[in-house]
Amino acid sequence: AVHPSAPRIATGGDDGTLRLWAVESGKGRRCLARARMVERPAAIPRSSFNTGCVRAVGFHPGGEHLAAGTVAGEVAVFNADTLERIVQLARPKGRDGWVSDLKYSPRTPETPSGGRYLAVGSHDNVVDLYDAQRGYTLVGTCKGHSSFITHLGWSRDASTLFTNSGDYELLFWNVPGADQIKRGSDCRDVAWDGWTGTLGFETTGVWYKGSDGTDVNAADLATLRGVSGGEERVVAT
Repeated sequence: AVHPSAPRIATGGDDGTLRLWAVESGKGRRCLARARMVERPAAIPRSSFNTGCVRAVGFHPGGEHLAAGTVAGEVAVFNADTLERIVQLARPKGRDGWVSDLKYSPRTPETPSGGRYLAVGSHDNVVDLYDAQRGYTLVGTCKGHSSFITHLGWSRDASTLFTNSGDYELLFWNVPGADQIKRGSDCRDVAWDGWTGTLGFETTGVWYKGSDGTDVNAADLATLRGVSGGEERVVAT
């Protein structure tokens, strides 16, 4: 994950650690801080302990928080400067599937600092919505996919969420109600805060005829705004 304003990135790995890196131009990279998602009890051998392999990380738009999710379904929020744990999110009973993607909602006129909501997608086939302004309380769950969540993203006004799943579905949701928008065409002209899904109106051109659903596994849409007010959109896959 890339910090919204500072030259930093956050990574998570199979060793169960979260790391914060400085990536200043011309100076390479250096580790600023590290934290373990799950502490291993001394009585349990390392070889048999689930270290909580990190599978998703995301910065708050204001840059003060960093959220991370594990293969065991755990989600925690850390101080983005020190990686001190702020809160362990309360997950619904039985929610132990792999956390595949998570993102904070963007800045809006109502929330200038951004990040009112944190969306957490998992292999439980759902997306849980947490209210960061209310102590990361669970406020809704997007249910409707028949396979695991692969990608998710926000509209610029933070009122709509898109999701991709393992069976190549593209669904849309109202926020914070978590109600599914039944007609996908209703979201054709929504202004998105980037697009990291592999399926959608924004990525139609990256799929060539006869391609398999696994041929494109990651995408990122960037909107380049010129000084004249024009926009150019570029998709990297």
